[in-house]
Amino acid sequence: MHYENKYRNLSFCRENGVLEITLHTNGQSLIFNGQTHEELVEAVRGRARR
Repeated sequence: MHYENKYRNLSFCRENGVLEITLHTNGQSLIFNGQTHEELVEAVRGRARR
């Protein structure tokens, strides 16, 4: 997965064809900010195109 380590606040896991996206801040509870929002939008758009 080329997107696996692309985002600072998102982690990906694919199992049995299901993509799970985990949101976090440095591996801990998420602190939602502008960067997180931009990463999430980009990641979802990128996965939807596939």
